[in-house]
Amino acid sequence: MPKLLIVDDDEYIRNGLKHLIDWENLGIEIVGEAEGGNRAYEMFLSKAPQLVLTDIRMPDGDGLELMEKIRAKNWNTHLIVLSGYDDFSYVRQAMKYQVEDYLLKPVDPGELEEIAKSCVAQIESRWMDERIRRETFQLLRNNVLNRWVENRIEDEQLREKLDFLKIRVERTRLVQAAVIGWKDAREGELSEAERRFRPFAIYNAMDELLSEAGKGTAFLNSEQQVVCLMLGEGKDAAAFAEANLAWLREASEKCAALLKTPWYCALGKPADRLHLAHASYTDAMRLLDGMDQTGPAQCADRRSLAAASPGAGREAGDYGKLVPALAAGRREEWEPAVERDFAAAPEQADPLAAAKYAASEWIATAKEALRLLRAEEARQRLPEELFARPFASASVPAIRQDVLRLLEAVDAIVRELSSHEKNRLTLETEHYLREHYREELTLQMVAGELHVSPIYLGRLFKAETGEFFSDYLNRLRLEEAMRQLAQTSLKASEIASLCGFSDSNYFFRKFKQKIGMSPTEYRAAAVGAQGRARE
Repeated sequence: MPKLLIVDDDEYIRNGLKHLIDWENLGIEIVGEAEGGNRAYEMFLSKAPQLVLTDIRMPDGDGLELMEKIRAKNWNTHLIVLSGYDDFSYVRQAMKYQVEDYLLKPVDPGELEEIAKSCVAQIESRWMDERIRRETFQLLRNNVLNRWVENRIEDEQLREKLDFLKIRVERTRLVQAAVIGWKDAREGELSEAERRFRPFAIYNAMDELLSEAGKGTAFLNSEQQVVCLMLGEGKDAAAFAEANLAWLREASEKCAALLKTPWYCALGKPADRLHLAHASYTDAMRLLDGMDQTGPAQCADRRSLAAASPGAGREAGDYGKLVPALAAGRREEWEPAVERDFAAAPEQADPLAAAKYAASEWIATAKEALRLLRAEEARQRLPEELFARPFASASVPAIRQDVLRLLEAVDAIVRELSSHEKNRLTLETEHYLREHYREELTLQMVAGELHVSPIYLGRLFKAETGEFFSDYLNRLRLEEAMRQLAQTSLKASEIASLCGFSDSNYFFRKFKQKIGMSPTEYRAAAVGAQGRARE
């Protein structure tokens, strides 16, 4: 609701203005009144009104001085001037302060109401424009940061985007990803309101804390988990990781209690290059996949979890290599690895702890395989009991059997997916891209044309084609560019535009990256090959 400050040295006039029209009905709140410009400016600073209705000539600071001070703040305050018949020279001076309008005393109620309505309309329009701008900026920011941690953006382009987003990385030498999950496996089904509240509440809290501490930034990934990117200028990765863990543990403890939400924070291994942030992010996601089953909410990295689970088996990277095998249905590769893990557990100092640690790694492997397949719908069909049972079992053989039961369920989903033909939506998307690839296209635009969620369409498309939407679109455009280079004399920059690349520099980089040579080199090779064929 817009706020109004009334300024006049005559108390009778001030009271009259307050009751002259129905301010509340117009959506305006009167937040104060003052008898002169000096007191009015103090109230202006404390109340921040969007509207100021002021007389010009007053003994305790005139209206001109007040308006000059307000405009010096560069705020979009609407100024309405009150004047007498002999004040017009003052009114002319007031005009340089971009006043909304001026009113002669005695004030006409109808005229005042029309001016107030106009001000309210402008304030609401500006508020809506600002909201759209903020939401658009936030969408762009989220998109860039997700592409960064998913390794889907080139280093040069990443630095340009981060500079635009005012995320300074010029001196950054280390980067570490932490992912916060907010769903406890032992909870029941959450309400839609709760599912919306938790991620955004955690995101807002962590982004503010990271910004205040100068430690990095936060955003939401496609699964609505909160990702914290910790940025460091030093070179000691171990000290950097240790400091981040301590800071996040303190922040997690405070925020989880304040927001009253489950809170599982997993830190990936730190990376010493910006373009390796995806390795830290992938490690954090794997670690998080098993944390919601292991007990109370916690904040941990791989080293601290391994220390709490003596006798941990293979390295996380070894499990990562088994994800494609599980996702491809190659049971002959993953099943022997399971047997080796649980055969080694009894030889450890604490066999049960070692077995449960291995179980958490296999749960993470199963979830990552389903994520790779974009099989979220199928994942939801698996009962939570399958993921929770290994941690409730009291012997190594029982835990082994629980893990095998889970992996067999995932293997059944893999076989089911491989037996299906492409989904109708995937076929429609491919057809639409082939027809419109020369135009400006985004996943959101195509999803809108097909009346589906962009997140769902993106996952389905990747699962069934093996390519991300943007990669598939770029491939179509590059294939057409290759044809044009070989068959026409158009300039490469003209071909880029014809094929749907709005940025010719991006076209040149992408062409060299995918084809292995520049457009000019490709044209020369194609023309040479055609000449030899004619001979």
